[in-house]
Amino acid sequence: MSEEKPTIRNEDDDRYEDDTGDLDLGQIGSRVWLVKVPRFLMEKWDAIPDDDRANLGCVRVKNDEIQLLLHNKPENADVPKNYNLKVMNKFVKNSYVFREAESSSSNTKSTALVGTVAHECNVTPIINDDYRRVMQKRALAASAPKRKVQMIDDRGASLLAPGTLGARNRNTTSFIRNVKPRTGEGLKNSRIPRNELLDILFKCFEDYEYWTLKGLREYVKQPEVYLKEVLDSIAILNKRGPYALKYSLKPEYKGTMDAATRELLNQQVSQSELSQQQNAQKGSASPTGPSSSASDANKDGDNDDEVEMIDIL
Repeated sequence: MSEEKPTIRNEDDDRYEDDTGDLDLGQIGSRVWLVKVPRFLMEKWDAIPDDDRANLGCVRVKNDEIQLLLHNKPENADVPKNYNLKVMNKFVKNSYVFREAESSSSNTKSTALVGTVAHECNVTPIINDDYRRVMQKRALAASAPKRKVQMIDDRGASLLAPGTLGARNRNTTSFIRNVKPRTGEGLKNSRIPRNELLDILFKCFEDYEYWTLKGLREYVKQPEVYLKEVLDSIAILNKRGPYALKYSLKPEYKGTMDAATRELLNQQVSQSELSQQQNAQKGSASPTGPSSSASDANKDGDNDDEVEMIDIL
């Protein structure tokens, strides 16, 4: 006679035993597009409430060219408005989209078929003045300092360490006063805030389109490692052609800046720093600037930045 083994039942089995409910296949004939969009656009749309069915934009088809045009609405603020939509796979097989919602009255979930995937597409922003203006504002916002130093009352701390008895009423602000460098070398290589350095670099590329790293280092008087870190965020190093080993602005930063951005940049640099830049520009060698035969055809190059993509419907 065989002995029956006891069965162990998890308490969660009853909870999730019948939580799927029925599958709604009413929209099986609907055809949908699976589209990959940049992360910054997905984060913007993800912040919209689920119950708000907003009309975000439209798709324009002209011959073989397809574009995604966003409406000028608060939901699309601070993002580029024009995008190219490229169909990567015209005939998608065995791909479906489902929607799942939890019921508030019970533990069951309602699952419905949204549609059958017909095409797979990629969305990339169009490089124009609107895109450059948005990218410049994003760069300025990213370079702004996240933390600030705040002076507190020097009497607010409790001095209980050995040797500090009777020192409560002493002025401790002398510990953090600025000390002058012994020579001019320390002042020359001292770092300036990142947003001020960005302002100076944009001014350099407005005067000359191509710069060598040595020329920029002599112009801005900043440490080479720090200068190269900030420079790589707004410029690219040309490895071939007549301007090899020279830096030029990325395509999204080329062109004239709008008045608001220019005013914001000018407010960050003091009058004394502007005079130092003008004196340094007069003394800098001409080879560090652009050649007289520089072509304007390089202003509208392809965007080399990698755009992280996310699937949406």
